[in-house]
Amino acid sequence: MEEELSSLHLKLMEGYSDAVVPPLTYFQSPVNDPGALASPENGKFVAKANLEAKEPKNKETLVIERTRRCKMNELYTKLQFMIPTMPSKATRVEIIEETIKYIGALEKLIKEEESAKKLKDFGIPPNMGGSRDIIMNISGHIASIGIHTRHRPGITSRVFNVFEKLGLDILTSGISSYDNEIMLTITACIKRTEENNVAAEVVFEKLKHELLMRICSH
Repeated sequence: MEEELSSLHLKLMEGYSDAVVPPLTYFQSPVNDPGALASPENGKFVAKANLEAKEPKNKETLVIERTRRCKMNELYTKLQFMIPTMPSKATRVEIIEETIKYIGALEKLIKEEESAKKLKDFGIPPNMGGSRDIIMNISGHIASIGIHTRHRPGITSRVFNVFEKLGLDILTSGISSYDNEIMLTITACIKRTEENNVAAEVVFEKLKHELLMRICSH
């Protein structure tokens, strides 16, 4: 049996020559350049300097991108827990849309509360629902007027025309709106002339009457 194996081995190795086998140094890197690469074409070593120079940059980019994604995931998760109307399984698009809606609702609520505070400052109970609410505080020849009414086209022009008709100077004015209602705040004074000897109370009472007529006439 052993003789048969030896004979077979010799047949297989027949014509074998060491000349066609490259030396071991062909497959090894030089001691002084462990990063070199053997070239199969000419047996020389090709330096990997360019490849190694790119590796740190690629790793840095990957780390930055990984950090950014983790941060974004964290922010989306926080938004999902902060918004009470958020669905439990919301996509990123749904999270953004729901957040925008929630912020809009908060802004509207803030405006309503600010308008209600102004009404309260002028002694007008909020949410009266009336079409004509006028409060007037008189101090000598100056009056502060708060007008709470439904929003309609041209309503502010009609109000200011009343002041002009009665010859009153508007010192300050402001307007705020919420839902379908507006709140006008105006500070006006009576022009003092020799011909104008009418008592301030009479002028301002007429102003209030005219305002009510103009507001209710449309």
